[in-house]
Amino acid sequence: MYVDNYEKGKCWKKKLEREFRKACIPRDAKSLGDYYLGLEGGYKVSSYNIKGERMNSILTVQTMMKDVCAPIGEISMGQAGRYDILKNVGYSGITPGIKNDTVFDVPKDCTDDWKDFDLPIDVDRQDYIFGL
Repeated sequence: MYVDNYEKGKCWKKKLEREFRKACIPRDAKSLGDYYLGLEGGYKVSSYNIKGERMNSILTVQTMMKDVCAPIGEISMGQAGRYDILKNVGYSGITPGIKNDTVFDVPKDCTDDWKDFDLPIDVDRQDYIFGL
């Protein structure tokens, strides 16, 4: 994983200890039901409760087509070390596929600086959308 701080002109690399989780609803997730977001004609969404080792999440998705869903929001709560965490993330502009694969190119300022760093709060990689 690369973290590029454009303001400071610094870049760090950190080796992740686990593989990314597939962006899907885990088999052991408990359905919390379907509902609509927004006013009349809003998005029909489904929410799921996901239990983790140190973090629990409520994941909200919109079904795009059979067996394909897009994340709409994620609320996570739990502990990382001695810190209590509550995180609310909203997603927008998500489309199927990769439209621009240059987003995976390593930034130029990362080619010379390969030192590892510690994330301020490493959440035990319990996020189910991006697998962090």
